[in-house]
Amino acid sequence: MKTLALRDAAELLHMNPEALRQKAKAGIIPAAKPGKCWVFVEEDLLNYLRSLYACRQQAVRVTDSSEVTQCHFTDAVRRGGLRSPHQVENEYAGLLGLSTGKKRKSYTTD
Repeated sequence: MKTLALRDAAELLHMNPEALRQKAKAGIIPAAKPGKCWVFVEEDLLNYLRSLYACRQQAVRVTDSSEVTQCHFTDAVRRGGLRSPHQVENEYAGLLGLSTGKKRKSYTTD
């Protein structure tokens, strides 16, 4: 098992050492920091690099510009926007078959 320092690992991955350090710190690239310096296992870096290879299923499909396909989600019901807690509560109560009558106002005296 061969270990590499930050500069050597960055050279192996053809990356900037600072970018590699940030990715190692974020846990994106496997590394350890037993003291003040980052340590990389060469086999782990090669496995990481292999994980970035495009799968056969990810191959880019080149289409003719005249071929236009419609997104299959275009017929989906669109919901969105802001909803008040009261609207959500009424919808939830309606789904459960609960009464959605008006609530009494709460009056307090000082």
